[in-house]
Amino acid sequence: MSYSYVLLNEQDGRFYIGSTGDLRVRLRKHSSGVVRSTAHRRPLRLIYDEGCSRIDDARRRELEKAVALRPDYADALNNLGVLRVRQEQYSEAQQSFGTCIKVAPNFDQAHLNLARLYVLLKEPEKAKEILRELLHQQPENRLAQQTLEMLN
Repeated sequence: MSYSYVLLNEQDGRFYIGSTGDLRVRLRKHSSGVVRSTAHRRPLRLIYDEGCSRIDDARRRELEKAVALRPDYADALNNLGVLRVRQEQYSEAQQSFGTCIKVAPNFDQAHLNLARLYVLLKEPEKAKEILRELLHQQPENRLAQQTLEMLN
């Protein structure tokens, strides 16, 4: 069993969202200060956990919780899109990448991932459009240039 979880920093009210294969061990690591990202944020209190049969499902739930708590969290939106592509949830992946681009228009990785998704879906014209949008914002983006050249 894998878990997604939310910890609350009781001093500043901020959240930490994670996923793990062993919740008890992971919580002990957070409490003892072994986890770098939360060592300086203690004390922490577990306010939510959810068991999942697969680690990818726990990771997806972690990212969904992160976006629910902070809808403009571009990294979480992009990573959620990548995970959804891996799980063959293409419509949801497209939505995640699109939302990421709306909240962070210069987030080049979201543009590139959305273009790759369109290629996977055999929609090269949409992929080209996304790459052109990115190149309009970032004319020196070599990866976008190379990918567009390959599609032409």
